[in-house]
Amino acid sequence: VQTCALPILRIHPYRTSDNKIDGTVIALIDIDDVKRSLDDVRSARDFSEAIVESIHEPLLVLTAGLRIEAANRAFCLKFGINRKDAVGSRLSDLGHRQWNLPRWNELLAKVVRQSVEFQDFPMQYKVPGNGPRSLLLSARRLLQTDRTAALILLVIEDVTAREQAAITEFSSDAIMAVNLDGMLTNWNRGAEHLFGYQADELVGRPASQLLPPEHASLLPRLLRRLRRGEKVMDQQTVGMRKDGQHVVVSLTLSPVREAGGRLAGASCVARDI
Repeated sequence: VQTCALPILRIHPYRTSDNKIDGTVIALIDIDDVKRSLDDVRSARDFSEAIVESIHEPLLVLTAGLRIEAANRAFCLKFGINRKDAVGSRLSDLGHRQWNLPRWNELLAKVVRQSVEFQDFPMQYKVPGNGPRSLLLSARRLLQTDRTAALILLVIEDVTAREQAAITEFSSDAIMAVNLDGMLTNWNRGAEHLFGYQADELVGRPASQLLPPEHASLLPRLLRRLRRGEKVMDQQTVGMRKDGQHVVVSLTLSPVREAGGRLAGASCVARDI
């Protein structure tokens, strides 16, 4: 089966030596291969854009002048930025100019001029409504077949949770999480050291087990204070170790909320005083 070629039709007047029109010249130019190449380019571009849009990490494509050429959905959601406002803007102007850092600008300039790449540049960024975030930035120059102006691919990794987990795990304080029913849902090494229990011995059990019977009603009272929006700071009480020994501790409770803002429980820090 033969496919029909897609031609361009050009018609020009045919003139004699004395400049009289004596007919026409008809030219048919086959552009089927050209059109197929353009279709392939569009298909590859659409495919690439679909991949970038589906990636969970925030991604930006920057021009050599450090203006945003493209921003994926993850970037817009992470930083609360409208894509229409971002595209075409200078990166340094976003987020109250939080991106305008001297060392950061130097690195991006090297990416453009020397086609170098860098990974894991640390940055602290305050996201409205989500507090400070710890970011690692990686950038490289994009290779282009047409050798036009340089583009930069910027990949952003949010490592806030990883850092917080490390701090929690290796803190000397006892750090625990409880739900609104007073059941323990998390437990760090500091808690193991202070109370003498391994995590698997207490996670899923009532946190009141860590208090002497005469103090068992303290935790429900503290959770009620959190529900009212009160802060619980440095509440002194008596804890009870696995071996039955009592220890005087200072408790600080912070609310743990779900994505929609609903209170889900509390993070509890107990310090041996």
